[in-house]
Amino acid sequence: MTVSEMPRKSFPREYYDGAVFIPHHLMETIDGNLLFKIANFCFGYGGIERRHWKQLKKVDLAEEYHLEEDDVIKILKSKTPQKFPNQTQTCDWCTGSTCVLHAHHYPIRKSKGGQNTVNICPSCHCEFHFLLDKKHYRIKKEIKDEFDKAIEERERILKSFEAV
Repeated sequence: MTVSEMPRKSFPREYYDGAVFIPHHLMETIDGNLLFKIANFCFGYGGIERRHWKQLKKVDLAEEYHLEEDDVIKILKSKTPQKFPNQTQTCDWCTGSTCVLHAHHYPIRKSKGGQNTVNICPSCHCEFHFLLDKKHYRIKKEIKDEFDKAIEERERILKSFEAV
């Protein structure tokens, strides 16, 4: 019997408000505590620590990816610029004010023969290399889809309580 088939009076509404619906085959695959963290992440309630991402990758629930330069620059250009009254220089990417600008070879790296540079603040320069070189992890699409279905099921059950 699935949760949706159980009589409503078996579980109070509070159960469903805090419930995390987890696909059954995942419960058999990995540790419950880690599974709860994945569920919270998929529901938008927090992050997963790096060591847990590595565990998820081992059991084929997560995948590793790298950001492209253009994606990193979109992130940097979308951040809120810091404006300081006594700083006279402006960063080309975040448009924040700074007293120091770094000449960064872009769009072609210096090591690959690039001649053009952009003037960016030290913060953007540091973040650019950090985001570009760092390994990023994400839940595999199939797993995320299963959690999305679980969210829909939870919402459907909560609406059925409101109708009563």
